[in-house]
Amino acid sequence: MKCAAPGFHVQPWVFKSTARRASSLPTRTVESRLSTLQASINSQPARMWILDGAFAEELVRVHGKAITNTPLWSASCITTDPSAIQTVHASYLAAGADIFLTSTYQAAPGNLSATYKINRAAAESILRQGVQLALDVRDKSAVPGKQVALSLGSFGATLADGSEFTGAFAKTTTRAELAAFHADRLRAFGAEILGKVDWLAFETVPTIVEVHAILDALRDVRAEGLPVAPAWISVSARNDAETGAGDAIETVARTIADANFGTVASLPPFNGKPFPSVILGINCTPPEYLTGLLRKIHTAQPNVPVVVYPNIGEEWDGVKRCWIEGSGWTDDEYARIAKEEWAPLGVVGVGGCCRTTPSTIRALRRAFGGGEASDKVAAS
Repeated sequence: MKCAAPGFHVQPWVFKSTARRASSLPTRTVESRLSTLQASINSQPARMWILDGAFAEELVRVHGKAITNTPLWSASCITTDPSAIQTVHASYLAAGADIFLTSTYQAAPGNLSATYKINRAAAESILRQGVQLALDVRDKSAVPGKQVALSLGSFGATLADGSEFTGAFAKTTTRAELAAFHADRLRAFGAEILGKVDWLAFETVPTIVEVHAILDALRDVRAEGLPVAPAWISVSARNDAETGAGDAIETVARTIADANFGTVASLPPFNGKPFPSVILGINCTPPEYLTGLLRKIHTAQPNVPVVVYPNIGEEWDGVKRCWIEGSGWTDDEYARIAKEEWAPLGVVGVGGCCRTTPSTIRALRRAFGGGEASDKVAAS
């Protein structure tokens, strides 16, 4: 989920680690799931959702999975060790997360088919299985109102070449081609799965071209009758003013604000206005950039809600090929700044990306209140 693996993807400005047509609508509709979002928001102080943290790194750190330099990353465990995936999900719920993301960040029909030498139908089955693993954990949770976000990495993430941080793929891939990719991947999950998730999370998007393409794709699949949950489009940033490809963050915020994608009646208003169906996010970005980015967004587009989940700020030693322990923020520092600096700037959800752990999420939960969830979810 969320970002690139060290030694596999490289940001140019800093080494960081790192997601068919509908024949009928599902019985469990998007509208029925939205009621859980409202319940969760109403229970959280200052309407703050707590997201989960790094996913693939937990598979490596806790479960010893050798997935760092693989084209599918955490998605490779969907078929090889689904119980490990569910255990990671459950660990973040136990830490107090309200929203957790699926293990599908770096997977799409094309790279699944190429990696496993399987046909399209088999690739789609793996994608759906990955989401179902998260849905099962959510539905077994002892704490009501937990939410699943379908993790959908940038087109660049599926190339496994680091271009989700630079937008280099946009030089050879048109907006229409990017829209076709995103729409095709959404169709692959099918109406039943799309109708069960609480959010669509487009992640580590480096360029405004891909932001427009994702909006195009959402319009296309909605026009086809597929359920479309509320979505966030989360960008990677290379400094406190620009996306990974160098687009001004204000331009991205304006694009989201002008999308005219409708609102979510089941969610409380944001800044006195109906909650929009598509919101902005920032992920896989050094945390020291967040305050500057958020100030620019809030000044330019104060009615655009934002979810943020940067990394912990550790530096990557390119010679020793390892993280420099202690070079990042502490969990308590991360949580304190999230509450004091980020939350007042239009943030409605906060979690973590690279090198964050369940401990980081516990710190966020303490900072924003609500206590640590004693979530006795059984991974199965």
